[in-house]
Amino acid sequence: MIGATLFDNSGQAGLDHDGVLGIIGERQLVAVQLFEIARHTSHPVAITPSSFVAVTGRGPRDSNESGKTSFNAAVSLLLGDPEWRMTGGGVAAVAQLLFEPDTAGVTATHRSAPQEGFIVGVFADPDNVARSAHTVWLRISSNPKYLRVRHQPGVHLVEADTDSERHRKAPSVWKSLPNNEFGAGSYVEKLYGRSPRCLAYVAARGKQRSGPSLLKMDTGAFTPENIGAALIRLTGRAEALELEKEQRRKLADETRKVEDKQRAGERAWDDEEKTLEAVRTRAGIRTLLADGDILWRKHLARGLLDTVAHTDWLTTVIEGYEADRKRERKRLSGLKETEKRLSDFGTLKAEAQAAEQAYKTADDKHQEALRQNSELTAEANSHRDRMKALESQGALDTRLTVEEAEARLVSRREARAIAMSKAQQADDRVTALTEELDLAERGASGAAARALAALAEYEVAATGLMDAVEIADDHRSEWEPRLHPWRAAVCVDEEQGPAALGILSGVPGAILITGRSLAPGPLPTGVLGAPAAAFAFLHELGARMQPLHDPAVQAVSDAALGLTVVAGFPHPTTGRGNIIASLREQLAVAVDDQARRRTAAETAEKRERDAEKDLATSRAAAEHRDLVVRIRTIESDRLPPVLLLLGERSEIRETSLTAHATAQANLSNAESSLARASAARKECDDRLAELDIDLSRTQRSLDSTGLLYWRTEFGGDEKAARVLLNWSDGQLDYDSSDNVCRPAGPRDPATPVERRKQDTLSMKANEVLMEILFHLKVDRDTGAGAPDQAIAEALRRKEILVRSGTSGRDTGYGGVATALRDWLTQFEERDEHATEQITTARALREKEMRYAKDTLDGLQATVTNVQDNLERRIESNLEAISAALDTLNRSAPDGYGAKLDHKVQRPVEPDDSWIWSVVPMWRRSPGGRLLPYDNATNSAQEKLFSIHLVLAALLASPHPRGRVLILDELGDSLGEEHRRDVLSAVARVAQEYGLTVLGTCQDAVMPDASSFCSEILYFCYPSKAEALNLPTRMFGFDDNGERVELTASAILSGRPLT
Repeated sequence: MIGATLFDNSGQAGLDHDGVLGIIGERQLVAVQLFEIARHTSHPVAITPSSFVAVTGRGPRDSNESGKTSFNAAVSLLLGDPEWRMTGGGVAAVAQLLFEPDTAGVTATHRSAPQEGFIVGVFADPDNVARSAHTVWLRISSNPKYLRVRHQPGVHLVEADTDSERHRKAPSVWKSLPNNEFGAGSYVEKLYGRSPRCLAYVAARGKQRSGPSLLKMDTGAFTPENIGAALIRLTGRAEALELEKEQRRKLADETRKVEDKQRAGERAWDDEEKTLEAVRTRAGIRTLLADGDILWRKHLARGLLDTVAHTDWLTTVIEGYEADRKRERKRLSGLKETEKRLSDFGTLKAEAQAAEQAYKTADDKHQEALRQNSELTAEANSHRDRMKALESQGALDTRLTVEEAEARLVSRREARAIAMSKAQQADDRVTALTEELDLAERGASGAAARALAALAEYEVAATGLMDAVEIADDHRSEWEPRLHPWRAAVCVDEEQGPAALGILSGVPGAILITGRSLAPGPLPTGVLGAPAAAFAFLHELGARMQPLHDPAVQAVSDAALGLTVVAGFPHPTTGRGNIIASLREQLAVAVDDQARRRTAAETAEKRERDAEKDLATSRAAAEHRDLVVRIRTIESDRLPPVLLLLGERSEIRETSLTAHATAQANLSNAESSLARASAARKECDDRLAELDIDLSRTQRSLDSTGLLYWRTEFGGDEKAARVLLNWSDGQLDYDSSDNVCRPAGPRDPATPVERRKQDTLSMKANEVLMEILFHLKVDRDTGAGAPDQAIAEALRRKEILVRSGTSGRDTGYGGVATALRDWLTQFEERDEHATEQITTARALREKEMRYAKDTLDGLQATVTNVQDNLERRIESNLEAISAALDTLNRSAPDGYGAKLDHKVQRPVEPDDSWIWSVVPMWRRSPGGRLLPYDNATNSAQEKLFSIHLVLAALLASPHPRGRVLILDELGDSLGEEHRRDVLSAVARVAQEYGLTVLGTCQDAVMPDASSFCSEILYFCYPSKAEALNLPTRMFGFDDNGERVELTASAILSGRPLT
């Protein structure tokens, strides 16, 4: 089935068993053991899964009071039947399953009421019983906590010889289980997933009587709303509907709370706004003053960085002047030396000779470097040419290493040798079969060929026994093993017997059969034809070697000799025609095999050639990689030093050549050179004088930058100034024409860079100051209207500085700002306290309101989503049940199809309930229309239809195996034919879908039930004088032997075997 189903609580496809089916998965219940539960003993009870299990018994007077209902109730609790309502108030009812002396009719002194009891279930997968076995223990207590659950892989039943000993050991076994307990509210989902594992229709659960059900009342007695409610309980959605109603109630309560909270918050807001009005005025001034302070501080930071950049630039200029002066002094010293040298012509001649020798030496070294460079370049080019040749051989097209290619070639050569060998074997086989066929066609084949050839040489008429004997096909299994030991025998007339024996004396192992040439009588049974000489032999052979009476082996045996020959020859071994036909068939197969093996050999040869090519290619690739390394070594390691050396020697050669030419020219033009050298010396003296003047002027500018002022006023270093302006730590670009620096880039790319000049920032800071004075209604020139005397005095000092023009870099901002700040400080604590209180109160109210609204919105969305999902899933459940109901109805005699019509009415008010109207409909005749369930019909048909409806709910499950249906009073009020229809349907569905159906059957139903059930559980409470039942008896057959062995030891323990 596709889509959402009864057991699909998540609405999601593709979940694993842990999510859908829980820890137990699709394991089936195979055994139950009860301790202190009603009147039951602790003897384990085996359950045959995937079948209809009839539950019956005998009480003191009839089948009532035998313990059937309490057993079914215990099993339903073990499997998490939704009707127990474990997540609601039903958990306390589980204690009513415990043994009660009053109910059992015994005094507390005879047997006291237990404080706790246990329900134990063993589960297993039928395909892997031993490894999948898993045991679940439920501990039921008469006190809170009423229900605790533990589980562990394997079989953990309590074994002992007596019931009392098993009861004594049960608590110890419980304590030995892993302490990963589940409670009543979680064990069902943890163990069995989010879908009901069990649907139970039982008369009572402990003292809790079950309400009306689809099985206990005729379907027609229910309204559509009753049927919808019953089916929803079957789907396990009843609890979800209760939870949805609780959420609607919470939503209504939360809506009232949010409305009350909102009205109270509005009143508080009006009161607080009056208090904040005065605070806001001073807060605005504080904000403006803070903005002004930031602008003024940025003005100081910009001034500091401009001055630092100016200082750095001046320092660089001075360093440049110093370097130029040092260079010119060095040049002057050289010019003086040149002038002196030019005055000495002997020196010039020696210099010319030395320069010429230096040039020759430099030129030789340069040529050597050129030669090394050429050799390395040529070597690299040679490698590249070789690489191109290797690339043409596929060096770049392979991914195999040489070792891999060699291994592949070896493997393919071996494969080719094997293929050639097999082809040769096929050739030999064809040749041998051809020769054997030729011999067979001439009547000289098989083991008798040598003897026949020897007799033919002396012209003695003879026939091979196997060649001449014809056997009927249905007697081959008898005669072929009889004749097999005599396959070398030849038959001759008895008159020629002595002569033939003399001839065959030279053929060791030859077998000779002699007889009269005329047939002495009929052939043995199964022999269609034979040489007359062999008649007597065949009759005797048939009498001595009789078929072996063993159904597992086809053979014949000679009891007197203790000889047995096994039959089963794949081809006929007697009769020339049969032998020839068999050989021809074998030859045809051999020829086909020969062709296949020849093709395989040719393919292997081609693969070997391909492997040889791959090896050549991989070797080319290896050489190619080696050449790449060599070229890289040349170009990266060997050639760069040579190129460097070549550059150095080329430069030295050029310098030497220039020096040589200069020396020769100096020698040739000594007087003119001396005059030029004197002029150059004078020009160098003048340049040094200019540099001294520039250096002095620049030093004075450096001393007057005012760097100390800016550092003192800013109160930080250069890095702090960069951070404030969002300037990066990169080099400052100083613009000497504008006497400002430019930032290298932003420190934080997400924040704009402060690019305004320090004058602009100063002006902006003072504008903010003027705005504050405007808000305070203070005269900025005289200070009139100032809120205190300090502010007025600061304003007068500022005005004096501005008017006198002596303020320099100080515009008086700092004094006025400080006076304003001192005045605001008088109100700061009061304003801050009020603002914080109101802000905190408002934030808290806003947070509470936001949380309340979010909670309300969340509740509203949750309720809507839950309702949508709930409606969609229940509709899907009902559609799945409808499809299953139609299938079941059509499979029954006189069934012509059925469906469920349904509609829903959603709740409006918090206490309203969902109303699902479900109308089952079914056809009463072929081609008839679907009629509602309440149309008049006989009660047996209605009962059958009701059971189909319940079974349909189980069949809608995507994982039916392992689920359990418990039906109380199955088959009541039905006639014999309809009762058998119901029992047949229950048994068939259980076996087909892997369900286990526990059906309580009264005495009148058991004769029919025994024909359909796989197991009968028989409960017996012989007398009210007894406290407990007799051990439960089990009658049935389970074809899964491994499952039987799983719990056999525990089930047989303490039970007498008769």
